[in-house]
Amino acid sequence: MRKYKYILCSLGVLLILFSVWFFYLRTAREERLIKRGDALVKRIEVFRSEHNRLPNSLEEIEIEELDGRDVLYYDKRDSLYYTVSFGTSLGESKLYYSDTKKWEDKYREIKPLLR
Repeated sequence: MRKYKYILCSLGVLLILFSVWFFYLRTAREERLIKRGDALVKRIEVFRSEHNRLPNSLEEIEIEELDGRDVLYYDKRDSLYYTVSFGTSLGESKLYYSDTKKWEDKYREIKPLLR
């Protein structure tokens, strides 16, 4: 009986440690990628102000486009709007929308300004 209590307590402690580790690292990764994304947005906006248009790709602002876990993706939606995104978990993404200048958790259509 004592042996089972020891095993259950050990499993409980391991589960708690894993949960803290998992949620801390996930938050830290997301914060790090948002900071990198904000820096990318600044480069895109500098390009826009210098050339009066959006870059067609990241390579146009001298950033190599890669694939992988901690990669930022740029998507030019039209001549005025774009998104920057990264994957957070399986099938989920965090997206920066240039129409609102905010990071959001879900995909949506661009809301163009009414002129």
